[in-house]
Amino acid sequence: MSSGRQDYKALINWYVRNGLYRHAYDECSRLQAKRGAESHILFWKAVSAGLGGSSAEAIRDLHDLRPKRDAELPALMALMHFHEKQQQIDHDEVDALRTSLNLCEDSANDAAVVMAAIFCLHVGDFDSARRFSSRVLPDAGANHLTPVQMQASVVAGWVEIMSAGEGGPGANGNTIMAYLGDSSLDRDLEAIMARARFHEACKNYDASLDQLNQAIALQSWYVPALLEKAKVMMSTKDWDQALDMTSRVLNTEHDNLFALRIVAFCTATRQSSPTELDDQLMRLIRSMDKYEPGNGLLYCNTAKLFARLSGRKQDVLRHTTGLLEKALRLEQDSSVFHTEMGYQQTLMGNLQAAMDS
Repeated sequence: MSSGRQDYKALINWYVRNGLYRHAYDECSRLQAKRGAESHILFWKAVSAGLGGSSAEAIRDLHDLRPKRDAELPALMALMHFHEKQQQIDHDEVDALRTSLNLCEDSANDAAVVMAAIFCLHVGDFDSARRFSSRVLPDAGANHLTPVQMQASVVAGWVEIMSAGEGGPGANGNTIMAYLGDSSLDRDLEAIMARARFHEACKNYDASLDQLNQAIALQSWYVPALLEKAKVMMSTKDWDQALDMTSRVLNTEHDNLFALRIVAFCTATRQSSPTELDDQLMRLIRSMDKYEPGNGLLYCNTAKLFARLSGRKQDVLRHTTGLLEKALRLEQDSSVFHTEMGYQQTLMGNLQAAMDS
């Protein structure tokens, strides 16, 4: 799925937001080949590598971006993040980065501040994302948003949506729509997708579908809008419409991972034949192996989803434990992966294997 269009940032953001880091990395590589070594493309390529498990590549490439004024601040933020995720933290390097970050923040231009805000949003540092985006937002009563202020406003909206607690973002609805409601954002894909997510989280599904339809009409190439529409249809129990959306995607991208996951989910929940579900799971796993082979968390989350829908059926659990084995090969010390493997071995009746996990 490659945009080759001005809205490629919305595509990369959607990939990263959904944990499809290799997809984001490959999209950045295609854009780099087409557009050259633009700082924002190189930054998101490095970040995608790091989030996908290639910390050494990310750290090397982020260091190369530090001399670039429009990328220094986000590069420093990302370097701090990936260094602090290392098994053996180089505390001297982290201290040096923190000093450089303090010096850089005051002089960073608005574009760099917004890029740093988006990075913080993606890694769950909502306080920093809120602080950076607020720095660029216009004063109250401003009649016109500059392009970079539009980006900051959209980021601010996403921060409030994604940081909402169990009660959902509805309590902050007025604030969120103040960020996202400006008419200048009506043709901004990232803003439209944020509005759709907000309405979906508030269970206002008709309004969410209206926004997604707007995104589809605006940019027919933007497949995430179709996939998000399928998810909303699933929430309304309109399985046929959900599958229709995925069919539109699979007609052009026959191994689209996200679409295949939705199809397999629908198959599992509609009590279809075991053979049909087996076939769908095998297609999904082949797609994961092809496009996200280093994504242990994706393997684990997918295994967890379908194990919960398995009804203890051994054929399904063999697939899900196989996914967990792949996750553990990637991150053998992950307590999350081991705990899930133990639970699924219990579902299969393998109590000794569960204890060994």
